[in-house]
Parts: sequence; structure tokens; C-alpha cells
Amino acid sequence: MRQDLQTVLTAAIEHLTKAAQDRRSPMHTPVVGTADGDLRMMVLRVCAPDLAWMRFHTDARSPKVAAIARQPQVSILAHDPEARMQLRLSGNARVELTGVIADAAWSEASAYAAPGTFEIADHTLDLTKVTGDMSILGGTTDHITPWRACYRS
Repeated sequence: MRQDLQTVLTAAIEHLTKAAQDRRSPMHTPVVGTADGDLRMMVLRVCAPDLAWMRFHTDARSPKVAAIARQPQVSILAHDPEARMQLRLSGNARVELTGVIADAAWSEASAYAAPGTFEIADHTLDLTKVTGDMSILGGTTDHITPWRACYRS
């Protein structure tokens, strides 16, 4: 079946908009490549209705932030095998650490994503207020991940 460009564009926008809202969507974690050739999966947080921009959150200390500051060109690969759809996008990125855009992103983020917070048993803990020693363990289901490996990612 042959599709026109507008139909394909509409489907791409629908998939990416859904992916930003649904963490179970295969396109929720597209591969993002920076100009230095590094690739990593990132969580898609928002996709503009016209695909003019997308928002991802990342740790300001990560190497990709410095890579984007040096060369803002990025490429994005999103794939949904069930829909038989692969999207390859490219553009320029920028990092918003402070200001109106960063403040708006933090206000929309869940408490889990906010700096220094963690949700457990329906309570939000502010880890910046913990004065004693901490032990942090990352894991999914029954898999335990060494903290050094979590920190490196």
C-alpha cells in the first residue's frame, strides 16, 4: 500500500507523541547520537505537535552535555517493530540548564525525576536532606546492578 508524505508524517507525530507519554512504547527510548559518534538511548519526554522539537532529560554532568556544547548536531533513531515503523531524524540540540525552559521542564516532571528526590511507598524523599550515610542500589525485578555501573551510564 502506497502512502503519501502527509500520512507518513501524521503517523510519525502520533507515534512520537504517544511515546513521550507511554513508557511502554518502543519509541519512548530512542537512540540519540551526538556529532562525536557516541550513541545512547534516552527517554523521550515531550514531542512538539509539528516535530519541530523534542525534549529529553539528562544529567548535566554526563559526557553528552559537553559533546552537544561542542557540536550541537544530533541524530535520533526511533523504532517500533510492531508498527513496522522506523524514524530517523536529525537536527541541532541545546542544553537548557537554567531559565524559563528548564524551570518549566522541572515543574512538569514527576517527583522521581526532580533533583534529590526519590519516591518509595507513596512517599517522596528529599535525598539532599539526608545527613547520614547512604547506600544506593539500582535494579530491575530480580537483577542487581552494581552502583558503579549505574553511575557510569
